[in-house]
Parts: sequence; C-alpha cells; structure tokens
Amino acid sequence: MDSASVDGSVFDAELSTSPSSPPNPDDLEKLRAMDQYRMNLWILTQRDRPIPSMDDMKKYLDRPQDNASRRRRAVQELDEQFEEDLNRMYLAESEDYLKEAHDRYRAFENEIVDRERLEEAKAISSKNLWDHVYSHVYTTYQLKKGTIEGSEALLHFPQTPAGYKAASVETQQAVAEFLSLTTPEDKEIRLAKHNWTWWQTNPLEETFDSDPEFKDIVQRVLNAEPWSRDPRRRTSI
Repeated sequence: MDSASVDGSVFDAELSTSPSSPPNPDDLEKLRAMDQYRMNLWILTQRDRPIPSMDDMKKYLDRPQDNASRRRRAVQELDEQFEEDLNRMYLAESEDYLKEAHDRYRAFENEIVDRERLEEAKAISSKNLWDHVYSHVYTTYQLKKGTIEGSEALLHFPQTPAGYKAASVETQQAVAEFLSLTTPEDKEIRLAKHNWTWWQTNPLEETFDSDPEFKDIVQRVLNAEPWSRDPRRRTSI
C-alpha cells in the first residue's frame, strides 16, 4: 500500500522516518508493538470500523436472550440504518441536483445549442445514477432483513466457554473457524461477515489462548469430531 492511500494519517510521518539499516535486536520487541499499532490504526481508519461507543457496548450487553426478541431488535436496528442511509442519499442527491442545475444554466445557450441535442443532454442526467443508488440501498436492506427474519438463530458471539457450549451448532462452527484464524486481516473479514466486533470476541479469544481444554473442544468442532457437553462423558482422543 502506498502512502497516497492513507493520505493525512500518521502513516506518512512513520514511513518517512523508517531506518535504512537493519534494526537493533534489542529494539525488535518495540518494533513489533509499533507494527501492531500501525495495523490496528489502519483497520480503524481504512476499514471503517470505528471503536464502538459506550452506548453501543451497553446495548449489546443488554440484548434480549431469546432468538425471537433478538431478531426483532436486529430488524429494528436495520430499519433505523436504512432510514439513515436514505436521508444521506437524499441529501447528496439534492446537492447534486442543485450543482447540475447551476452547471446547465452556465453551460448552455439556446442560441448556439441544437434543441435536439439539448433534450438528449437533459435525459442523460444524474437521475439515472441516483435511481441506481436507491435500488442498491433498498435491495441490500431487503436482503439483510430477509436473512435476519429467516434465520433460526442469529450468530451472537459467546463470551464464555459455557456460552459457546450452549450455542447452536452453526454458531459453534462459525466461532471455531474465527478462533482458529491467525492473522488480523483474516479475522477482520470474519468480523465483517458476521457483524461481530473486537470487544465481543476478545474475552473468548483470551480463553482460547489460555485454556487447553477449551481449545481442544474448539478443535473437535473444526474437525467435526464428537464431544460431550458433560466433561465426565467426553470422548477421549
């Protein structure tokens, strides 16, 4: 990635001061921390995944426990997002319309422009573009709403091993695949796919890294091996 793609960010200053000689081995730990910081900053600034507010985190913690209530809340939040997207689109469309009208007023003179060509130019306007934008926004909304309403269980990321064991098979598989990933880039793709956030996944990630027994359960799910919810009856390897 070149510096132009992150213009105005701290990357410009960092890149300009990069040393040309190999780093001191004693500084490697500090450099690794700096690299991780740059990666996290790039994800937050370029992937459009801002740090959630306290209200957003509280809303997640206060979410309903049953699937039907969670689906209703998800549809309500989707409706609010759709309305916000439409308001932003209409504002941009009105600004574009005023600019187009102003440009036409300054660019065309009926005395020198053929009437047929003038009508043709009017037909090729930004209206076609905005019709396409609206169709895209509306179709995306309908697809997401259909997915939510038609799903038997939304993929909420469990916070504890007990929550993981009690989750649906679909959720267990999705979470197991996420926990097995090793790069921030791959994890970011899964976060976007399932609409998860890092503050939801972090507790179970830490448990996965520190608890061999839980890691074994996750590995069994990945390998489609049987495991018992009762540890006294767990199948041995």
